[in-house]
Amino acid sequence: MEKSTKIIVTVVIVVAFILSWMLVVFLMESSGRGTPGIIGMAVMCVFIAALRAIWKKPKDDWRKE
Repeated sequence: MEKSTKIIVTVVIVVAFILSWMLVVFLMESSGRGTPGIIGMAVMCVFIAALRAIWKKPKDDWRKE
């Protein structure tokens, strides 16, 4: 995966994370809780794992053949 592709995918994941975090906070506050709780922690862990997976993947050099 090229660096430009990684940056674009990272931006998409950050936007998706922000939207999902806002949804979790809104739903928790509407149900009477003050914090996102375990669901918020799960969303954060998925976000971190996705970013690590994207940036850990080595660049495929298919043009060398």
